[in-house]
Amino acid sequence: MSAFFINLLQVLEDALEKSKQAYGEKHPTTARIYYTAATLYEVLKPPEMAKARDYYKKGYEIKRSLFGENHKKTKDAKGTFDEVDQIMRKETRKK
Repeated sequence: MSAFFINLLQVLEDALEKSKQAYGEKHPTTARIYYTAATLYEVLKPPEMAKARDYYKKGYEIKRSLFGENHKKTKDAKGTFDEVDQIMRKETRKK
């Protein structure tokens, strides 16, 4: 992994902690940071795919609790989580 990605991930992890401290776990900003970090972890697959899945799930759960199951933001987050989850399940079956 390049130094650029390592630095970017550290910035996102720091932003995540600060958002959780300032706004709490269940806040739209916190959910957005989880989603952004998950996207980067997904790009770095396969070693970081599990972390991406966990972060997408967290972002989805936060949006579901804030906006409800039928809100567009929740549905979008669920769709992304489901895609990554499905990829990981396929990879697990191959092993």
